[in-house]
Amino acid sequence: MAILLTALSYFIGSFLISNGLSVFLALIIGISVVSLGAITESLRAPMWLIILVPFPVGV
Repeated sequence: MAILLTALSYFIGSFLISNGLSVFLALIIGISVVSLGAITESLRAPMWLIILVPFPVGV
């Protein structure tokens, strides 16, 4: 569910700002961001690092 909501927010946001991403690219970004956050959390990293690690992928 987190992957779909993240992908949907990137998809909708890209239409508001520019020409828009394809659904496939938005889904790839969603998978990457959520996976990196989950991996970082499983390593018992501090909260600030869990937020910081996936950020460059989304940008």
